Amino acid sequence: MHVLAMLQNSNIAKMIALVEEEPFGAIFEYGQFGDLPTFLENRENLDNKEDISYGSRLSFIIQIASGMKYLESMNIAHCDLAARNCIVCLDLKIKISDHAIYCNKYDHHYFIDEHNIKIPLRWMAWEAILLVNVVVVPTFGHLL
Repeated sequence: MHVLAMLQNSNIAKMIALVEEEPFGAIFEYGQFGDLPTFLENRENLDNKEDISYGSRLSFIIQIASGMKYLESMNIAHCDLAARNCIVCLDLKIKISDHAIYCNKYDHHYFIDEHNIKIPLRWMAWEAILLVNVVVVPTFGHLL
């Protein structure tokens, strides 16, 4: 968890606080517009909805790729890169997080092992499952 506190990138959700005693916990930056699927669903349900421009969509992709490039440069593999783990902040700034694992809304996306740990098994690259050199390109492809 201390590694997460050291991450400094505009496309990675910042860790604000860490509780190191039981019950363990962490507080991360808040995305004012929620996760990416919620943001898109809410825009779809507006009566006076504006289409998200091609430029904005391209910006989302570039921001996510930039965040993943940063994680890779820090030798960190995010094995659950998905729209549900991308939060939308002010000015349509996209930040990669891992908050979906804590949301009941997304429980069906995770396998729960014998230690009660949630694992995004259906979405993980085989390398991550086998614990060899992890490549995040397949998960980025799923996200697109």
